[in-house]
Amino acid sequence: MEATDIKNLKVNFGKLKILGIGTLGICFLLPEGKVLKLFFNKHGIANLKTNHPDLITHFNDINSIGNETYMVPEKLLMRNGEVIGYIASYGLGRQLIHFRQGTKVNDLIEAYKPLINDTKEISSKKFTLHDVHARNILYDENLKRFCCIDLDKGNKDDECLSDEKVTQLNMRAINKCIICSLFGYNILYKNVEFYNYDLKKLHDQATLRDYMAIYDFFECLFKEIDNQDPTIGTLHHEKRRILSVYTVEDYYNRYF
Repeated sequence: MEATDIKNLKVNFGKLKILGIGTLGICFLLPEGKVLKLFFNKHGIANLKTNHPDLITHFNDINSIGNETYMVPEKLLMRNGEVIGYIASYGLGRQLIHFRQGTKVNDLIEAYKPLINDTKEISSKKFTLHDVHARNILYDENLKRFCCIDLDKGNKDDECLSDEKVTQLNMRAINKCIICSLFGYNILYKNVEFYNYDLKKLHDQATLRDYMAIYDFFECLFKEIDNQDPTIGTLHHEKRRILSVYTVEDYYNRYF
């Protein structure tokens, strides 16, 4: 991957749009449509180096796994021989925390297909995702695709893990984030583990392993999908109806 000294960038940071500020650094939108991320001086770089002492190798590993779903660094930014940031592709879509209630559930399920395939691809390269949360997963309603950004804390694991095991770890983190964010599971979520790769499999798993509230909710979800074209708002309304009949504590007591 190419690297350049920060001094070579002809950029007026005061005129750039700020896309977001995270624990490691700040992201700007460049005029050409790329994302420029600068790590916080010393703190952000030191934080990354705790688990990745060689940042050049680390970001080259991330660069090698990029695909249509996973946005990766394309050029490293250096100062005095040290990595202080990078330029990356811009991910399209809304963050899950800004999801529209009118989004169609069937569109989300369709969007899972490329998400699964691209996740299997990065998993085959032994890349494990970390720091998966609702600000780092985007959904584009026009393209009907998910997009994952900010892979800085991910890493390539050793060869002892099978492709299937790495895929399980990655899809578990993604499913947990998407289900909790989009379907409003935060009030039910305690120790729920999402092992499966797609929503229908997740539903089947929930009937066996997790809270009865999740079972009831997914029963409603797929009944609605069979009869109409439901939105996220429809499912949230049904969730509230279910919880008005049985409290979360009641579900917990019934199941355990």
